[in-house]
Amino acid sequence: MYFSSNESVQVWWSERLVMPPPFSIKVDSYETCKEMVRHGLGYSIVPEIIVSPKDRLHAFHLILILFEYSWQIQ
Repeated sequence: MYFSSNESVQVWWSERLVMPPPFSIKVDSYETCKEMVRHGLGYSIVPEIIVSPKDRLHAFHLILILFEYSWQIQ
């Protein structure tokens, strides 16, 4: 099963948190996103390849865990 980046983030969020974020901002480039985070305007969930050590940003690895329930369907 394949998810787009946006779908993966939504699934990850719903697996771990009860409420959606109070607001969100979508930008057209990862560099813009990183600059906004660097200036204290929130956090971001981006692909790992986008963040490098030279960015000097704190990063967490997010793991998407999907359970296949097809065995329950009869």
